Parts: sequence; structure tokens; C-alpha cells
Amino acid sequence: MELFPIGTVTASSNQGTIEGISYSMFEPNARCRSRVIFVNLSVTYENVTMDTREKAQPNLSLQFDYDGIFTREFRQLEHFIYSVRAELTPFYIVDFSQGISPSSVTTTSNWVAYLDNTRLFSTVSNYKANWVFFWNASAWKLGQVSTVSTNTYISCNVSDDYGAMSTEQAQIVTGNLKTLVYPVYEVHLIGGIDSFEPQDYVDKPVTLTTDGGLTYSGKLMFTSRYKV
Repeated sequence: MELFPIGTVTASSNQGTIEGISYSMFEPNARCRSRVIFVNLSVTYENVTMDTREKAQPNLSLQFDYDGIFTREFRQLEHFIYSVRAELTPFYIVDFSQGISPSSVTTTSNWVAYLDNTRLFSTVSNYKANWVFFWNASAWKLGQVSTVSTNTYISCNVSDDYGAMSTEQAQIVTGNLKTLVYPVYEVHLIGGIDSFEPQDYVDKPVTLTTDGGLTYSGKLMFTSRYKV
């Protein structure tokens, strides 16, 4: 499974890999915006009667804005985009604008997050978010949605064991490293990475783990592969 911007996710690790290089998850530091795009047609007739119809089912548009990210972060974005051949190959992405605070999380065979709003999630394949991302800005776990009890809870299958968040970390819903729940969508990239421009220079070594070199600002655009 390819998860933006860390690459192939594996069991018991909070990192992904792209061509043998390990990458950590990080959120867009300026803004994450998501909105539903409706594709409708309307015709107004002579007597001002309006006729409308749906041309295509609604999909999700996502925008990630980055402001002054380090060279290592920019190169990670570049590497991921290269690995999926830009707009050619679909991949999965976390909608960081739609984090939900669960009232509690239980972690037995399935992980169950108790939520007062479950509308973004679905057990129907290729509709809404079929995957859920547990995240506390340090550790994470990714699971496929198996049950949705409307505005009560979602249950997800973590048998693939993507991520290394512990059951104890998942159950922390208050405090400095509280767990939030996010929807995950299958998407395509739109327009590549061309909007990024170099900014200030940080006079430190430029490696996979240090924060040196140029900083970059720009945005990435995505569209969901399936209806929402």
C-alpha cells in the first residue's frame, strides 16, 4: 500500500519506504483543505423554469500547502511523486483537515473509535473513506473500515498491521500526544510539484535526517479516484 508522502507502508513501523529509503509521516505545515466537488448541469428555460441533472457523481478535492519546509522534506515529496509517476498511479492519502477526536478507542481484534460524526467513512468499496488513520503526530496505525455505526463508532481491521502505534497510544484521547482519527482516500495527483519555489537557506548539512539547505514553499493538489 502506497501512502503519501512516505511510500510503501509495512507492519510494525511508523515509516514507509521508497526505493530502499525510509521516510516518516509529516503533515502539510501551512494548510490542508478538502472539499467535495459536485458536477451538475442546469438549464434555464424561457419561463424561468430550471432543469438540473447530475453529470457525474461528487468527488473529493484536496489541497496541501507547504511553507518553508526543509530540503529533506521537499526531496521526500519529490521522491514520492517520482515513484508513482506523478499523475499516472493512484495512491492513498490522509485528509489531515478532517481529524476527529474520538471519545474513546478500544483495541481488541479490531480497533473501534467512538465518534459523534461518522459520515466520512464507509464499508462500501470505492465510496467515501474505506480506510482510517490513527495519528498522534508521532505514531500511527492504518486500518480498513469494517463497520460503521452511524454517529456512534467505526470499527477497523488492523490485521495487516500497518504502522506501529501501540494499543496504549491509541487509547490516549487527551494530553500532549492525543490520538485523532482521520479518513484516508485513494487519489491521483494533479499538476505535479511545479508550484514549489526555493526560499531561505539554512546553513546546516543537507542529508536525509538534517534540516539544512534551501527551504521550499508550494502546494500539491489531489483528486479522489472514487465518489464521495
